[in-house]
Amino acid sequence: MRLEDSYFRVSSAEEATLAQIYECAVCKLIKEPGMVKCACESPPIICIPCQETLSEQARPCPRCEQPFSSVPLAATLLSHFKGLQWKCPQSSKGCVFKDTREALLVHLDETCSEAEVSCSQPECPWTGSRKFLQQHGDDEHLTGVRCVFCSQIMPSEELEDHQAQSCQAEILCSYFAQGCDVKVQACHLAEHIQGASVQHLELLEKTNDFDEEFALSVPSFQTHSVQCERGLRMSSTPFAFQNAKYVLSIFPQGDAEASPGYASLHLERFETPPPKPIPSVCVRVLTQGNKSQHGIRAKNNSWLWVTRPVGMCRSLTCLDFCPTDKLVEAARSTGGTLELLISLRVPQPQKVAHRIHLLPGYGAAPKVIPGSSPTSSCSPANGTQSSQAVAFMPPPPPPPPPPPPRPPATPKGAAATSPPPPPGSRIATIWSGGGPGGENGQQQTTAASPIGSSSAGVPAVSSASPQAAAAGGGSRLLAHAWAGGTPVNPPSTSASGGVLS
Repeated sequence: MRLEDSYFRVSSAEEATLAQIYECAVCKLIKEPGMVKCACESPPIICIPCQETLSEQARPCPRCEQPFSSVPLAATLLSHFKGLQWKCPQSSKGCVFKDTREALLVHLDETCSEAEVSCSQPECPWTGSRKFLQQHGDDEHLTGVRCVFCSQIMPSEELEDHQAQSCQAEILCSYFAQGCDVKVQACHLAEHIQGASVQHLELLEKTNDFDEEFALSVPSFQTHSVQCERGLRMSSTPFAFQNAKYVLSIFPQGDAEASPGYASLHLERFETPPPKPIPSVCVRVLTQGNKSQHGIRAKNNSWLWVTRPVGMCRSLTCLDFCPTDKLVEAARSTGGTLELLISLRVPQPQKVAHRIHLLPGYGAAPKVIPGSSPTSSCSPANGTQSSQAVAFMPPPPPPPPPPPPRPPATPKGAAATSPPPPPGSRIATIWSGGGPGGENGQQQTTAASPIGSSSAGVPAVSSASPQAAAAGGGSRLLAHAWAGGTPVNPPSTSASGGVLS
């Protein structure tokens, strides 16, 4: 469909003044300007279609009433005319297209989302804006499913194979929000994810933090963005993150300090001072094709905290978020509403890996995962403990002292004793099963402070009494763990409860 050229509007007042010289003396429109040779002192501009009509009807020049002949337009005038920038005739509906006359005709015929079109299906009377044509086809005439990447229609059973093997549409990596900016064809997405698994894991480790996503909509953005002047904002409703209130404001024509043609974003936090650590921000612009795969993301390093003159408000500002036309184009694809997905992420404090000590001779040490918490299993009912080792975080110890002198051998049948711990230390004895010692399962535990109490910054480890431990029968001493003070080499014990020499 092509609208009448009379609807064309040049893009500035200066160009409008210059365009008047190309107005046709017959139809009073600016079409394809041409010149004539006649008796006029200053021959008028008559568009080529009107010249053909006058010649067919044998009519004279409308100004001097004398016969005329057509002559080509001067090269300088023709070049100037072709360089004029024209607005789309649908600019009143929000279309912001601006280009030469030739490009505008193509835009109206093929891409203008506000242009009136008709359904191409036989006998279908539907007419409406081009932006609603696909939805009409899906609702009324779709006989299969549409690929969200390339919009191709196919039987539903073929969709999975199509996206995995033959879809050529370029999409963003699934780890886009974590920082992977790679664009690949949809059929190669799985291959990229597999080949870049190490990089993706590194990105996940960096972003293994507290994060939330918020979906925000800016109604009628396509219309209001044209009316907004530089420095005017459109703000979202407040939303909460980390117990603080935030508002996202968008400046369609840019903040006062933004580059020309760029929109700005302000993420306003109504508390002061700014949070520490500062949250990283990812703002994506969603489009109709596939909202999870198409977007524009602001780089984290383009955000700066600045104080805004709004009470106790501070604003995380991105001056040059993206070109305004891209935002308008995205809004046009979603019916005029700009849809944004904002991700806020706060790094968690670095977790300290817990150290696990295990005495030799009692199996391999369990794997330690950095940041994991120590686990201990205790059974208050029978006083036994089943942990294979005790995890703790002692202060960095000085170089260990020489081992203490070996204690004398324990007579058969006597209870085994452990050497006293160094001053300020705490000792816990870990049992598995019943009592540790020979026939009667006796085992003495010496502690510098009462077992079960806690010292500063170190959780206490409860130990079962030898009497309670003896109830189960057949236990063995697994490990000694010190919390506080200086650890010393714990004694090893034999199956009979004696100290190994």
